Amino acid sequence: MSKHIPNYEGLGSNGQTEKLTLLEKLALWVRDFLENAE
Repeated sequence: MSKHIPNYEGLGSNGQTEKLTLLEKLALWVRDFLENAE
């Protein structure tokens, strides 16, 4: 699990792209979780 967490220090634009990707994955997971909970 930890190997999927990038080190943002010194990555610049690449780090921001990784953050956006992780946030998108988290948003999709939360949406699916809420839909399954109903």
